[in-house]
Amino acid sequence: MRNLYGPVSLRIICICFLCFMLLPIPGQTQSSTFSHIKPAWVREEPIVLGFQTCDMVMMLRRSGRLPREWYKEDYAHWKSEDQVREWKEQGVTLVVLNFYRGFGLEAEKQQIEDTIHQAEICRKYGLRVGVYVVDTIAYETFLLEKPEAEDWLVPDFRGAPVIYGGTECFRRRPYIGHPGYMKFMKEVIRIALEDVKADMIHFDNACNQVRSPNMFHPLAKQEFREFLKAKYTPEERIERWGFSDVTYVEPPMYLEVFAPPVYMIAPEPIDDPIYQEWMDFRCQRLSDYYAELAEYVYKLNPDCAMECNPHGVTGYVNKTFYEGVDWPRLLPNTDFFWSEHERPVGVTEDGILTSKIRSYKVARIMDNMLFAGGDRLALCEQLAFNQHCINGGGPLGHFLTDNFDIYRDTETIADAAILRSYASIGHSTKETRYSTILSEQTLIQKKIPFDIIFNNNLKDLSKYSVLILADQESLSDEQAALIREYVKQGGGLVATGNTSLFTEWRRQRRSFALADVFGISNPGQAKEEIRQTFGKGRVVYIPAVIPGVDESFLKPRWTEYWKFPIEYWTLPKNADALSEAINWASGNRLSLKVEASDFVITELLQQKKQNRIIVHLLNYDQSSGKPLENIPVTLRLPDSKTPQKAYLISPDESGQIPIEYTLEKDLVSFKVPQLKMYDLIIFEF
Repeated sequence: MRNLYGPVSLRIICICFLCFMLLPIPGQTQSSTFSHIKPAWVREEPIVLGFQTCDMVMMLRRSGRLPREWYKEDYAHWKSEDQVREWKEQGVTLVVLNFYRGFGLEAEKQQIEDTIHQAEICRKYGLRVGVYVVDTIAYETFLLEKPEAEDWLVPDFRGAPVIYGGTECFRRRPYIGHPGYMKFMKEVIRIALEDVKADMIHFDNACNQVRSPNMFHPLAKQEFREFLKAKYTPEERIERWGFSDVTYVEPPMYLEVFAPPVYMIAPEPIDDPIYQEWMDFRCQRLSDYYAELAEYVYKLNPDCAMECNPHGVTGYVNKTFYEGVDWPRLLPNTDFFWSEHERPVGVTEDGILTSKIRSYKVARIMDNMLFAGGDRLALCEQLAFNQHCINGGGPLGHFLTDNFDIYRDTETIADAAILRSYASIGHSTKETRYSTILSEQTLIQKKIPFDIIFNNNLKDLSKYSVLILADQESLSDEQAALIREYVKQGGGLVATGNTSLFTEWRRQRRSFALADVFGISNPGQAKEEIRQTFGKGRVVYIPAVIPGVDESFLKPRWTEYWKFPIEYWTLPKNADALSEAINWASGNRLSLKVEASDFVITELLQQKKQNRIIVHLLNYDQSSGKPLENIPVTLRLPDSKTPQKAYLISPDESGQIPIEYTLEKDLVSFKVPQLKMYDLIIFEF
């Protein structure tokens, strides 16, 4: 066998110059005429997910996972009709079966046949079928089938092979832009759709596919140069980095936290324009890859759903830079996405609330649903924030199905929108990201209905009474103009710290781009909160979001970076001031007031077709084991609606419990009689 660990072969270099012109240019993908269309069943059916925990026999043998003698017996059960019957009894409606693990289609032929057979059984029981597709190549067997695939494999900038991680060095990473690899992945998809007849394809580890070490393939480097040419004119390139000819531009050379034994990190802030463009290119490359796969899936079967695993909004190190994940570009190509490495849901002994709410907010604004595991509290969180989708059967899965009419076709009633601008989150320091996280934590725990939004959402903010810019320091002139006009026309604004002090290239301005809106020119002029009107709107400028913990806790722990130290989630010291500023900026017209502890969290939804408003209440503090009683709630009704019926349902109660309420002008007041873990209060009009 050829040497897999030597220098890059000359054949790879030749392929670069022959093939790169055939590939889509990342900067031009936005003009594609294809637009992913969500399959009807995704909207019209409750999604109760069952995930096949087994692995294929070859992976169990080669990796040494689950080193037990009876693994064949386990595998036989996992692939049996008994297993399918268990899913059905648990209320599962969609199951993801193991399908392709990267060893090669011939090497995995028996595994694939087993999956085809089990998919038939699933359909007999009325279950929809998803299939698992891996992101790596197990080269020891794969190259026996496809020797040419050696050219797909990625060397990092040192020429070393890029592996999956840990001890699984037999799993190597391909460059997703290689035409040979794309052709092969389409063959995998064809088998999944034509032979397995899959309803959904789960593509694993999207968070790993365009990490920097994976992008030193010669094709990727040439694509990067073409990306720069397509994105900027020669004159713009000179202004951007001082010269126009990018022939010898190389990707930044740095090691990652996943590249032992050396642990290095990207600079913070990211001011180098080539670093910035390298991040943008990788974000676009990942999105282009899934757009091409989604288009191919749609051509073969428009009713097949797309799902990938980029992980969720965990708040750890710069996800955009390290992983090339830009939600607004990636998620239009999917119907679901998966999140791992988020901490357990609940309240710590130190009184810190942890949740996956940010990830659910991103999923909803991008018209996706999220798959995430967890205990009963985590599943209740999914019911509250995740549209009509839950990852796990059992009583809560049945509860979703039984009450599907309450969960379908919902949209948020959100007073506030908090912006995660691409440049601010991607180019800035961890302190900038931390201000955003703390502001989101304030919105969550102070029970202010909100959405997380991105750059494109600035074009239409009519839904929101308040826009929150938590240290969104890098804004373009166009974005600043949209924000200015929103406030001028009556919108509220709460901004903190360095918001708008830098351009989208992170070049510092002489004064805020929004100086006229804030009433000050730079951060040093404000020693305390400033409130003023601008046009028809109200504006609050707050000098800083003040961490709720000592600064010593704010040092990164890179060796366990995905955990994002728990202390970071502590409410900021000025959380009350932030929430009061948001209320004032809204004209003192927030939609919901719940008089309960900071660990009772709410989500406010409406069903326009069914003419309902739904208040979700979730008690994250289960330490006492006692229910909360008589919780006062005030709900502001939109459009002079008059309730005809109000009732409570809960997985902890049976049937509908009538709710008594009083109505004064547009305010409905009532009390929630008892909250154990999760209640829904439904108003019908």
